[in-house]
Amino acid sequence: DDEEIRQSKALIGKLEHQVGFKTPLRGPIPVQGTDHELTYSITGGVITQVSPDIESKSLIIQIDSLSNGTLFIQLPRDVIDAKFDEDDDDFFVLIDGLETGFEETKSINDRTLTIAFPAGTEEIEIIGTFVVPEFGTIVLLILLVSISSVIVLSRTKYSLMKI
Repeated sequence: DDEEIRQSKALIGKLEHQVGFKTPLRGPIPVQGTDHELTYSITGGVITQVSPDIESKSLIIQIDSLSNGTLFIQLPRDVIDAKFDEDDDDFFVLIDGLETGFEETKSINDRTLTIAFPAGTEEIEIIGTFVVPEFGTIVLLILLVSISSVIVLSRTKYSLMKI
C-alpha cells in the first residue's frame, strides 16, 4: 500500500537523521488528490505529504525536518508552472510562510528547484501561475452533472406518465 511505503520512508529518514546519517531520501512522491508524482531528493528531513492548493496556484509540501537540509524537487510543467504570457516566470517559494531564495534548472518538460531549509521547517510552499487540479473538483463536477441528469430524467418520465 502506498501509504505504508510513505510512512516507512518517513520512519527510515527520521532514524537515519537521528543517528547522524546524511543519506538523502529519494523517490517519487504522489501529489495528493491527483494521479501525478514528483521526483525528489531531500537531506535533513522527510516529505510527509504534497498537495495542490488550487486557489493560490501552489504546491504545499509538508516536511518533518530534523536538521538543516536541502530539497531537490522536479516539477513537471503539467503539475505546476509559472508563466507570464508564454515565457517562464519565477516561482515564489515560502518556508513556513516566509519567502526564501532557491536555485532552479529548467527543461522543456519540467523545472527542478533546489531549496535549502532550516531545522524545524514544517511546510514549503511553491507558488506558480498554474497547478494541477485535484480529482475532488472533477469528481464533484461529475457528481453534480449525474444528479442533475437523474432529476431531469425522472421529471420527464413522471410527466410522461401523467399524460
